[in-house]
Amino acid sequence: MMKKVFWGIALIAVAILPLATWAQEAKQGGSPLKFSVSNLEAELSGGVSGGYFYTNNAGQEHGKNRESKFVLSNVLFDLNLESKDYPVSLDVGLGGVVTPSLVDNPDDSAPSWGVEYADFSISPVENLTLEGGLLAPVAGYEDTYTYNNKNITVGVLASQQPYNAYGVRTTYSIKGLGILNEVDVYGAYYRNRKDEEEYCTSTTCPHDAWEAGISINLLDTDITLYHYHINGLRSLTGVVA
Repeated sequence: MMKKVFWGIALIAVAILPLATWAQEAKQGGSPLKFSVSNLEAELSGGVSGGYFYTNNAGQEHGKNRESKFVLSNVLFDLNLESKDYPVSLDVGLGGVVTPSLVDNPDDSAPSWGVEYADFSISPVENLTLEGGLLAPVAGYEDTYTYNNKNITVGVLASQQPYNAYGVRTTYSIKGLGILNEVDVYGAYYRNRKDEEEYCTSTTCPHDAWEAGISINLLDTDITLYHYHINGLRSLTGVVA
C-alpha cells in the first residue's frame, strides 16, 4: 500500500510562455510559426508548463526528493519539416519531461534535455502512411506533455499508458464516408521504450510491444479505439474521444 498521498494541488497552476501559445494554437487548429528552408516547409511550435506542487506526506524514499517544490514539468520544441516535392516529412520533439501525477511529486525539479520523439514518415501511395523512428503512440488516456492537458497533473493510470518508443507504424486512411469524415486503421511494432524502467518488474523487463487500432472523425469529433500490448507484462485496451 502506498504510504504517501499527493493531493495534486498546484498553487501556481501553469506558467505558460509565448512558446506555449504556439503549441496551444497548433492543437486547436491555429497556426504555429511557419517558414521555408530550401525545398522544405517548416513549422515550429512548443510549450512550457510548471507549477508549485504541495505534498502532504512525502514518505521516505532513498535518494528521492518528494517534498513540496516548484516543478518545471515540460519544456518542448517541436519542429516539423515537410518536403515540397516528395511525400515525406520529419517531426522532431526536443526538450524534456518531468511528469507530476495524482500519487507522486517528481524527484527532479526540471527535465533533462534530449530528443522526445523523431518521426520520419513517407506516403508511397495515396492514403497509406509509413512511419519509423522514435514514435509517440496514436492514443492514450492523457497527453505526456502536460501543457496539452486540461489539468497540470496526470492521473494514476498515466504511467500505464503507451509512451514513446522506437518502432515502425503503418496507417491507412479513408476519407469522405458521409458523417465519418475520416477513418484511420493502423498497426505498429515497438522496440525499446523511452521510459523502459517504468515497465520493468522484479522478474521481467519487456522490450517489445505492438499496437493496433482504428480512429474515426465523426461529426468533427475524433474517436480512437486502440489495443496496446507490452509483451510479457500487460495489455491495454481503451477508447479515447
